[in-house]
Amino acid sequence: MLTYFPADSVSLAASFNGSDYNPNEILKGVLSVYYNEPFTLPTFAPPITLSHEQLARYEGNYKSEDLEVTIKRNGDLLNAMASGLSTLALKAVSETEFNFDQLGA
Repeated sequence: MLTYFPADSVSLAASFNGSDYNPNEILKGVLSVYYNEPFTLPTFAPPITLSHEQLARYEGNYKSEDLEVTIKRNGDLLNAMASGLSTLALKAVSETEFNFDQLGA
């Protein structure tokens, strides 16, 4: 990503590869610091490791009115797959909650 703020003669270039944190949040943080706006560093909880048995409980097909998602265990992780979309590696944040930080979900 490359952007330019002509009024301030500031350019910002960023490239993200393999990050499990929302790149938009990183860029908002950089610009907040540069423009002397309030900014709070994110806190990252230590990773939670669940057993294969715990993860297996969530495997299956889930359907709403708008979306159908398949959840499969992949080693120590869960993957979410929706038709026509990339596979998303879900991160355990508790024994019953998983998220995908890049989407803010």
